[in-house]
Amino acid sequence: MIRPAFPASTKAKNKAHPAAPRIAGAAAILRHNWPQLSGAAAAAILLKSANKDMDGDGEPDFSGSSPVYGQGKLDLMEALSPDEEEDPLN
Repeated sequence: MIRPAFPASTKAKNKAHPAAPRIAGAAAILRHNWPQLSGAAAAAILLKSANKDMDGDGEPDFSGSSPVYGQGKLDLMEALSPDEEEDPLN
């Protein structure tokens, strides 16, 4: 019988989500472009700019938050292109 090196409960507790490095990198890029941007503001921009078109048909597949997809797919280009009337520092 082959047993895991760690008990299942230990594995589940210590596992980071695979998207975490991508999100952290995206936040770092935002803060590089706008050094005055707070961490909370960078997070808000990333959440607001997330792509909710999961099937690629050009239409959002959900609004708000999805139990499966969370806020959507990271869209760094959208995050780096704030709306004309929005100031990324506010």
